Amino acid sequence: MLKFNDLCPIWGTQASFFLPPSGKPRDGKYIVSPRAGGQYFISGSALEGLEHQNLTENQKKHLTNWLVKQRRITGSIPEICAEKIEAIPFIEDLSAIARMEALLSYIHRNTTQIGESLNFEYPDVSELPFAQNLAYYELLAYTSSLEGDELDQIVRWCDEIGWLDSGGSHKGGEVLIITLKGLLHLKELTSPKPQSSTIAFVAMWFDDEMNAAYENGIVPAIEKAGYEPLRIDREQHNNKIDDEIIAAIRRSRFVVADFSQGDNGARGGVYYEAGYAHGFGIPVIFTCRESNIRDVHFDTRQYNHILWKNVDDLNKQLFDRISATIDKPSSDSS
Repeated sequence: MLKFNDLCPIWGTQASFFLPPSGKPRDGKYIVSPRAGGQYFISGSALEGLEHQNLTENQKKHLTNWLVKQRRITGSIPEICAEKIEAIPFIEDLSAIARMEALLSYIHRNTTQIGESLNFEYPDVSELPFAQNLAYYELLAYTSSLEGDELDQIVRWCDEIGWLDSGGSHKGGEVLIITLKGLLHLKELTSPKPQSSTIAFVAMWFDDEMNAAYENGIVPAIEKAGYEPLRIDREQHNNKIDDEIIAAIRRSRFVVADFSQGDNGARGGVYYEAGYAHGFGIPVIFTCRESNIRDVHFDTRQYNHILWKNVDDLNKQLFDRISATIDKPSSDSS
């Protein structure tokens, strides 16, 4: 069992440092922090940035959201550098539904048998040592909760919707079992998108400056490839925008994410939407105006972007990429 005899640089809660997996020393620290959702590396410059920036509770939560997402998408230890500290304002909140699904997924990963329960206790009443009550701290991280009251509300919602059977309090904590309805919902979340989908979700900067790129570049390229472009600001809906975006991405065959930006900086929503699609195995085609590529965040720059100079260039390159990487929709698509 790990000895949590150090402090998490993000939260100031108990954590443990460990040696670099490569065995080679680096300028920074490798950390296991239940409150940050698990392992991460933080560079020396990022540590200095944390000391000077004095993050708010919400900023700590946003950074934790990013760490959890990176572990899920890449399966590796996420790394925080100084650029990521500066980019915290662009990290999106999770929607209420996404937080409920995160709770469901965590319980599923940490139980091995049908009907097995996950038990945890709230620290204000628990006398257990920190290392024996890690589920509570990890659940705060995975559900983007700042305190036990928020986590308790998410548990209640999952119980009310029928995803969980809350066995009631147990020594001031919770006894949680995933129901059949919850298991079916998890299967829907993790199932590959049907090949018959004809929708291509478009994530981009909503600005007049980008109208020509969308109307004359992205739309005709997607349509020529046999798909229907969907940009959420052009759809009528009554739901909270985050939930509408999640629903639209889930029913899409692929996502086109354009990271072009103006003088006001990066478009945080585009990063969120591309990351969400990646997390559920939906193909993402990355595009960016050539003059903006140096402004793209470091954790996205690793992907193969279509760099376009003008609208015609975007149209041609995007059509070629769709044709090369996405199967054509079947003739019986609806």
